Amino acid sequence: MKLNKDLYNGELNNYQLPLGWNISFPQSFQYEYDNEEQISIFYLSDNDLTFRVSEIRAQKDGINAPEQFMREAYINSISKGMIKGRFKNVRIKDFESEGYIGEYSENGKSVYRVSFGIFTVGNLLLINIFSTNKKMVTESMVYINTVYRR
Repeated sequence: MKLNKDLYNGELNNYQLPLGWNISFPQSFQYEYDNEEQISIFYLSDNDLTFRVSEIRAQKDGINAPEQFMREAYINSISKGMIKGRFKNVRIKDFESEGYIGEYSENGKSVYRVSFGIFTVGNLLLINIFSTNKKMVTESMVYINTVYRR
């Protein structure tokens, strides 16, 4: 997918998330970690495109939760009104994944949102992308392809 060069130029920085997932973004993205919510936040300083990335690990008595449990946990996190999407430009190697798309109003503006879940036995990575610019949300989904687990 061709990206808007004004927003997405430069080399990619890799970010190692606390529970073993990795994701990469161009150097133009800013990064913050919200300790209270335990969410990694990636954003561009000159517009409202924002990625909120969270990790969930589930075990009982030291045994990882089954992949189906992690899938159901992801589906239960989806906001009402979001619909399952078919994202042709997102291909995650080695993991099951699913995504939803939606729109809501905030301060009189439409906000577009993609929620993407990547799951494996005992682990779930939630990636939520937000912007008032639908095309920007759609184009920026290519960064989901950089996800891997160490």
